[in-house]
Amino acid sequence: MVPEDARRRVHVSLTRVTVTGTGYHGVQLIDGAIDLAATGDGVGSGQAVPDADLPTAALVESEVVGGSPASVVLRARRLDVVDSGRAAPDQDGLRIDERGDGSIVVVLDRSTFTGNGANGIEFDEAGDGDVTVALSRLRASGNTDENVKVTELGDGDIIVVIRRGQFTDALDAAGITLEEFDAGVIRGLVSRATISGNAGAGIELLSLDISEEEFEELDDAGAPLPTDGETGKLLLRRVTFDGNGGGPVDTTGVTVRGSGQDAPAFPAYTLTILHNNDGESDLLPEPPDATNPGAGSISRFGGLLIDQRDLFEAGDDAGAIAITAGDNFLAGPEFQASLDKGVPFYDTIALDYIDYDAYVIGNHEFDFGPDVLADFIEGFGDCEDPFLSANLNFDGEPELAKLEAAGCIQDAAVVERDGRQIGIIGLTTPDLREVTSPGDVEILDNLAEIANAQAAELTAQGVDIIILASHLQNLDNEVDLVADLSNIDAVVGGGGGEELAAARTAVNADGVEIPIVTVPGDYLDLGRLQLEFDGDGVLLDFTWDLLDVTGDLPEDQFLFDNVEAPVTEFLADLDQTVIATSEVPLNGVREEVRTRETNVGNLLADSFVVTAQARAAEFGVTLDGPIVGLQNGGGIRNDTIIPAGDVTLLDTFDIAPFSNFVSVIEDVAPADLVTAVEHGLEGLPDPQGFFAQWSGLVVEYDATAAPGSRVVNLTVNGTPYVVDGVLQDGLVPVDIATIDFLAAGNDGYDVFETYTFTRVGTSYQQSLANYLPTADLSADSVEYRPREDAANRTRIIPAP
Repeated sequence: MVPEDARRRVHVSLTRVTVTGTGYHGVQLIDGAIDLAATGDGVGSGQAVPDADLPTAALVESEVVGGSPASVVLRARRLDVVDSGRAAPDQDGLRIDERGDGSIVVVLDRSTFTGNGANGIEFDEAGDGDVTVALSRLRASGNTDENVKVTELGDGDIIVVIRRGQFTDALDAAGITLEEFDAGVIRGLVSRATISGNAGAGIELLSLDISEEEFEELDDAGAPLPTDGETGKLLLRRVTFDGNGGGPVDTTGVTVRGSGQDAPAFPAYTLTILHNNDGESDLLPEPPDATNPGAGSISRFGGLLIDQRDLFEAGDDAGAIAITAGDNFLAGPEFQASLDKGVPFYDTIALDYIDYDAYVIGNHEFDFGPDVLADFIEGFGDCEDPFLSANLNFDGEPELAKLEAAGCIQDAAVVERDGRQIGIIGLTTPDLREVTSPGDVEILDNLAEIANAQAAELTAQGVDIIILASHLQNLDNEVDLVADLSNIDAVVGGGGGEELAAARTAVNADGVEIPIVTVPGDYLDLGRLQLEFDGDGVLLDFTWDLLDVTGDLPEDQFLFDNVEAPVTEFLADLDQTVIATSEVPLNGVREEVRTRETNVGNLLADSFVVTAQARAAEFGVTLDGPIVGLQNGGGIRNDTIIPAGDVTLLDTFDIAPFSNFVSVIEDVAPADLVTAVEHGLEGLPDPQGFFAQWSGLVVEYDATAAPGSRVVNLTVNGTPYVVDGVLQDGLVPVDIATIDFLAAGNDGYDVFETYTFTRVGTSYQQSLANYLPTADLSADSVEYRPREDAANRTRIIPAP
């Protein structure tokens, strides 16, 4: 028994539902002042039941006598309704009737309504409630009447936001019809839509509140249609009209503003920026033994972002955009799933579905070289939402240059929300060449000059809200940059991993204090920055918070099915994928790889030499001298002895889990090589992460000597370089194959800082995995035998 004063609400969510060939409406939701409550099971897909009394998917909900008016809320993604009502004409693909004074709220994403017997979609509100509709990437075609029809019979409003839809070939009426028959208003936005081939008008607007308004004809190119009507406004942005029987737009009493119209005097406006950064292919949830198991999964993160955007996007004088500020993928087992799968990568599938408005190019996007970044971008399939970086020139990289020419990569983007134009400028760290493999991409470091030039150009176009989205590796860099920036209203940063308690701020060159925000990364948090502007686009105030992606949030089913599930399966397969069989145990124990030579250390260092020799020429590196390999003990992380037997692909990720890439330092002076060898020994006898595992050299050392003078004898590829502690004369420089972390001078190897180095597009895990099948891991092999005592060591040997 439901109390008489209870509030009743119809709330339906549909995901990936297909309804085909029914004898009645495909989907019907009814709410109103009736005294009957019933539900029907309906009929299955493909069946035709002309005399059916109930729709295929129906929910009939009565208003409780004496209670509050009810509302109908529908959220649906990938709802496909085809050929409904053909056996019983005049039935809609989707129909929602609200028969009292409640409201209708509908959010549809990537859905299809095709070939239905009446309207593709009809929303009918009979009382004084509002009808709020947000349609994204919707296709409606070949329906007998309107493709989309919205009717409000009372004093309520119609608010419509339509983006990237296709509304074509309605057989007997308009592509889109909006009707308000009393004192309400019609307002909204139609952006990037195609409305063509309909028997009636492309868009039909009818409001009876104001009569005898005069309108100019709106041509197929979307020319403006100015009026002084006060019943609301429908803003058209980049809408294509072609061959509609009733012309592009029929109107009565509604203001329509087209793309060429001068901007109206806007009221105060609130923009919500949903943002994250450094997702880094961390697509799967936290494991069961974590503090918050299930947290941080892409399905929970994506569902949260989509719900937040829907919440703020359809409001009056408000809008929402989504930005990811770089490092959208990263080497590791999850991204290996993508490389094995091919284009589109799993990260691409996830980000495209979430549907950001802009993607900043970070440093990790280049870790596998420019061509893999090109593959990542091409997987999106269109250029509607661009990748941004104003300080990178892609002319030297053909695949990226093609994407730039196609508009997939841009310096800045303009997003339209509720008639407002919002500019987003992208910047990438100028240290790109120091931390990744950008190939022949030109990197510019005059960031303030570049950003200000972009902001000035956007301002000249009439854009009065401008966001800088940057990936500068440390939020301090963004804070320092702001003082030199003009016309920038907020900064969304990435790359530093900071966890902020509150937004940071800085005063820009215009004297305005603006917010600077970021999130820690790994899809564990969603940033929400809300900016309040006056009618002239002047920033008045802001609020910012972090939304935790916890394990109790619902999973988005599409992201779970199409991203998380296959990546999880791939990781399970890694553990079953045998890439080598070893007759000896492989030692990666932490204390040992940081104090002495082990066979795991030798395998890694040897693999670097082989990888460098195979790929150097591809990256413009000439190996013309002796070559040695270097791996620090701190980069070996499995901390176990892998027993003799099968070695799996997952073992290689356990050994080498970081985003380190094989790199070549060319022509290292013999004295500098000795300095590097000495540094690797100076922490002994204590374990140190900088202890060096070498390939291609043999060093005898005296651990009792002072640090920096422990090398007794050193040979490089059989050639003596140090004899009895003395560096020999007439020696040739050496090429070193190592990881980029060390080549950049980290872990105390600052001797390398005076050299340039080149990454050769292979992670150190990949290098090991590629090498293991060719290594001699037999019990009789001298090269990789266990090295438990000094007598068995062949490369890093304590002096007698």
